[in-house]
Formats: sequence, structure tokens, C-alpha cells
Amino acid sequence: MPEVTYIAPVFQVADLARSLAFYRDQLGFEVAFIYEGSYAMSAAMVVTSTSIALRPRRVTMPRSSVPNA
Repeated sequence: MPEVTYIAPVFQVADLARSLAFYRDQLGFEVAFIYEGSYAMSAAMVVTSTSIALRPRRVTMPRSSVPNA
């Protein structure tokens, strides 16, 4: 079995932009990346050797953008 060398928790948040601002401005995290795809949205943040990921609790997409809808 391979050794685990890295892990980052994923926090589901109500408001991604507000959460990014809090972790950046209040806790000193830096935004590593923001991903906005067709079906998902997430962000990764890092401070020293600690990484976290943020993802909106619910992403509502128009029914027309969902395959086979």
C-alpha cells in the first residue's frame, strides 16, 4: 500500500466568495486556484504547509445544461 504523504480537507460552504475572503483576509491563506467548470466549482487555499479545499454546498445548474435532462 502506498504511503499517504498529503491530505487536504474539503469544506462545503454556503458562499464560496465570502469563504475565500474569510480564509484569505482573516486566517492568512493564499488562493492556490479557483476552478469553475460546467458541473463543479471549487477552490484550494494554502498557508505554510496546510492546504484546504472549499466547495459550495449546492451548485444549481439550469436544467438545460444537465446531460440527459
